Amino acid sequence: MYMTGVALCTVVVVLSQCIAVLAAPRYPFGSPPANQYAPNTIFPTAYSPKARKRQVKEFYDTRWKSKYLRRGVCGAGTAFTQVQDGGSMTFSEAHGYGMMITVFMAGYDADAHDVFNEMVHYWQAHPSQLNPKCMAWKQVNCKDVTDANSATDGDLDIAYAFLLASAQWGDDGVHNYKQHAQTAFECVLESIVDETQRILLLGDWGKIAGNYAYRHATRTSDFMPDHLRAFKKQLTGGSSTMSSVISHTYQVFSKVRQSKTGLVPDFIINADDLNVASKAYPYFLEAAYDGDYNYNACRVPLRLGIDCAFHSNTNPECLNILQKMNAFFRGKTGTRPKRIKAGYKMNRRGKVIGRYQSMAFTAPLGVSAMSDPDQQKWLDKLWYVLVDAPEFSFAYYEDTLQFLSMLVINGHWWTPALL
Repeated sequence: MYMTGVALCTVVVVLSQCIAVLAAPRYPFGSPPANQYAPNTIFPTAYSPKARKRQVKEFYDTRWKSKYLRRGVCGAGTAFTQVQDGGSMTFSEAHGYGMMITVFMAGYDADAHDVFNEMVHYWQAHPSQLNPKCMAWKQVNCKDVTDANSATDGDLDIAYAFLLASAQWGDDGVHNYKQHAQTAFECVLESIVDETQRILLLGDWGKIAGNYAYRHATRTSDFMPDHLRAFKKQLTGGSSTMSSVISHTYQVFSKVRQSKTGLVPDFIINADDLNVASKAYPYFLEAAYDGDYNYNACRVPLRLGIDCAFHSNTNPECLNILQKMNAFFRGKTGTRPKRIKAGYKMNRRGKVIGRYQSMAFTAPLGVSAMSDPDQQKWLDKLWYVLVDAPEFSFAYYEDTLQFLSMLVINGHWWTPALL
């Protein structure tokens, strides 16, 4: 009996030593912190909760992790999210997505903590050449591209992922995630928030850009109000700045959105001045449709939808933006989500740009529907479309936005802003 007790004690000691290095998740997949979603938030009634949970797991296994997560390709102990079929190309945007997903799937995926730490090592290996607290925006064959500056969405998602990891595993192991979050947040404060403290610029290069327009512009999908609320609560410095950015950017969205459709453009110029803010012109930065609802703005229903799902009871600005947008899509499609297309012009008719369906546009609308109980049938229809969506050999952007949306819609997201 005594020997058994010693043996058990030894096991406990060994386990405690392991936990100090690689802690068990506090909020394993399927068990998020209680009562975080706002009171009026709705969830799909399509399929049973058990079936929907299984659908999320299956998507993660077969259509995300196995296709896009790469471990050891760029050196032992590193991992990244691959964005192109073949080679080893990635973006800081993709890295942030992968880091968040990995934290949320902890408890289901036994490798999640190891994978996250490997992604931390990759982040550390690729600092921006302008501000090393930021991440270089693109790597090809494991090396930074020539213009190794940062992209705002990647830096914000990475900082947020570190806050998630700190809550999930603590800060007493190999990495102090909270300190990493602080570092990434300092990147945002020093280089991404504009000089007026009102908007998020396009990257750590925005303040020094030779083009005047870039120094006063924002990408609508970079506005992640729940992230900013989390930074405000959990990190040091910048509290008033985050409040200013949230308040001003919501006002800019309300001004610049198309009055009839409610759509917002990919980019907004003169965004720091509410009097002259407007949609961007063609080829402002990326493409002919920079001033339309296209492959950047399609993420706005996800970003603002998360803010609504968790904060609509205390910060209803998101509802003002999303309700008109949701009404447009329901009317444009006759409440048939399979008719949602890839891009819309910023005119009164919302003319279609891409005459095909893309989950990058469809999936985020499920998140934006969650804060309006009158949209229950629409949300259910969207969920049916998501689980029946055809699989392509390699569609990193579409699959990733779909999976992030599925996590939120099915109640598997949680936020450091409410911890």
